[in-house]
Amino acid sequence: MANTLAKEAGGAADEYKAAYSVDLLFGTDCASEPGSMRVEVVPPKNGSTLSVVVTITSGASVTANAESIAKVLQKEIFSRLRLDVLKPSDAVLYFSSAGQAGPEFSGCRYAKAVYEGGGFSYEKADAVWD
Repeated sequence: MANTLAKEAGGAADEYKAAYSVDLLFGTDCASEPGSMRVEVVPPKNGSTLSVVVTITSGASVTANAESIAKVLQKEIFSRLRLDVLKPSDAVLYFSSAGQAGPEFSGCRYAKAVYEGGGFSYEKADAVWD
């Protein structure tokens, strides 16, 4: 499945080919309103790590639900591959709905999530593999 994602700020499109895509639910603070996400696993490029593009398809906040999202990804995808979603050497998470990570990400295409010190931090990224 080939994907071409146009940057919001203009410029060249971010192209990648997903090796695996799936829609998943994750828990939120409100049990009657689960979050939903589209997950695309992108093979490594030039010896980099596995990239995972997560698009939140509900109104759920990325930052408020990052731990729940990571647990679902680990159980449904990464355990099968014998990888740890929280190890940057195994996988890098890119949230394509970057604005849901906070207003400081509204001008970029992705919020790159990095797990360190017991929690997630976020960096701006305009392309997968940035």
